[in-house]
Amino acid sequence: MGKLPPLKPAEVFARLEKMEFVEVRQRGSHKPFRRAVGLRTTVPFHKGDDISPVLLRQIARHRDDRRRVRRSRCLNPARANELIASAA
Repeated sequence: MGKLPPLKPAEVFARLEKMEFVEVRQRGSHKPFRRAVGLRTTVPFHKGDDISPVLLRQIARHRDDRRRVRRSRCLNPARANELIASAA
């Protein structure tokens, strides 16, 4: 992954919404987000401050983890069908 630029909190919120994250609540200056898959992340909301590239990388990893889970779910039924066919 290349270098990520720091982003404003509003930009991060918009990108999270595109990734199907929903804001759960806000407590103080932090907003927790959750996806239906069970992934969670918390984003600090300090006006005038940018979100660090470190946190942006963590959010990107959530997306990559979801892709891995989806791929593994797709592979398991095929393997189950192969095992059933070979046993018959």
